[in-house]
Amino acid sequence: MTGPTIRRVGVAHAEVLAAVQAACFAEVWSASFMASLLAQPGSVALLATDAAANPEAVGMALFRAVAGEAELLAIGVLPAVRGRRTGGALLDAALAGAAQDGAHAMFLEVAVDNGPAWALYRRAGFVQVGRRTGYYRRPDGMLVDALILSRSLLPRVGPEARPARADDCFGGPNGTQWGQ
Repeated sequence: MTGPTIRRVGVAHAEVLAAVQAACFAEVWSASFMASLLAQPGSVALLATDAAANPEAVGMALFRAVAGEAELLAIGVLPAVRGRRTGGALLDAALAGAAQDGAHAMFLEVAVDNGPAWALYRRAGFVQVGRRTGYYRRPDGMLVDALILSRSLLPRVGPEARPARADDCFGGPNGTQWGQ
């Protein structure tokens, strides 16, 4: 079995991206919202296709790489094709693309109750660097915390290599820099 094909796409694919996103998430992003995201500097969309699947578009990812940092805005795989490494392939492509675009770290938020996503990110080397209380609102009105995760995009060399921390970019406790 061959894996999905991952490619960068642009504003012209906003409708397809929105359709995949709507099938994956309770909070739906319109095609015009997708287009506005893609019009922002550093924003990149990835589309996963699979010749064996119907429909052809099976997953998507959006990230933004600006000023040496990247943020994974969304990643989703159609429910019918989950469990086939499409999410991992999209994440790998986003990490590589962000590094190629000059980012040294990637950050993201994930709902604390999204076990499959958290497992995917952990396998990819992400670590928790923070928490946002009540960040997501479920369709029933329930608020769910988000974990803030980070991963270095720099080559890992030697025993000192570690994932990036939010404080590496924003300063340590009491305004100090880590390592002081």
